[in-house]
Amino acid sequence: MGFEIDKLSGEIYTTNSLRKQGNSHVALKVLAKNHGVITGMDVDETLVYVSVTDTNDPPVFTPTSYIANITEDSPAGTSVVTVSALDQDSILDWNRFFFSIENGNTNFSFAIDPSSGLISVNSPLDRELWPVYNLTVTATDNGSPPATGTTTVISNVTISHITSDPCLTSPCQNRATCSKNIFISQEVSALESVAVIFVSPQKEIFNCTCPVGFTGLLCEGDINECELNPCENRGTCVNTEGSFYCHCQSGFSGSVCSADGDECMKVKCQNGATCTPSLDGYHCDCKLFLNLSMALKSCLSWSFLHWIAGLI
Repeated sequence: MGFEIDKLSGEIYTTNSLRKQGNSHVALKVLAKNHGVITGMDVDETLVYVSVTDTNDPPVFTPTSYIANITEDSPAGTSVVTVSALDQDSILDWNRFFFSIENGNTNFSFAIDPSSGLISVNSPLDRELWPVYNLTVTATDNGSPPATGTTTVISNVTISHITSDPCLTSPCQNRATCSKNIFISQEVSALESVAVIFVSPQKEIFNCTCPVGFTGLLCEGDINECELNPCENRGTCVNTEGSFYCHCQSGFSGSVCSADGDECMKVKCQNGATCTPSLDGYHCDCKLFLNLSMALKSCLSWSFLHWIAGLI
């Protein structure tokens, strides 16, 4: 039955696990007697009723850890490993559980089937960014309250490297150009043949060629061109993303306020004409000069006619 009693103290205790008992009731008959032969009133007995209450136990993973390798070019849906767990609860509903990934799933690279425990690739893998994943997987049952078993079920999931291009993930920012390079250290392994040299590089690197106005390893930094005071003639510099522009003082124009906006200050109209600024530069207003010319011609013509009349 799984119970014993101390003959002197009368303490009743369990001798093995009651897990298989579940929610049940046990009736124990306890006999008490004097030393010697049992005769007459030298003996008595009683009944002890024991209620066994089931407790919700968490699922246990078997085995406790998993190691898997997956190639970098594995498409989404590729199977990685299947985890399993065992719940010893006697209540049927309590020993049903579901799986989930609790921690370590960087970039949501993996997904797990909540019923079967199958872990598969969920998004593109990148050995250069995330060569190792340590996933913590949980199994939670339907007990009341729910019990959860937790274990690191995938340790050191290494993305096997065959061929890759670090520029495929577009690491460079702000429209920069990415160039793939290979870094070979002193620990490199090389095998030379007549036709080809096989090299095992330690890691692949890339360089970002930044457009004008940006800097940094990934071209993530904006250069503040206004620190060089590019605006002339007391223009105000305004820094923008990857560039700048100048607020020019009155009378100046151009990208750095280098052009004199009032062309009339550099031009002298002739014959008394007036200079007027225009969109294309300037023009000279000759109306006053033309009026004087016409008056002069009129005066000359009248004098000439008066002289002719005197001769007649």
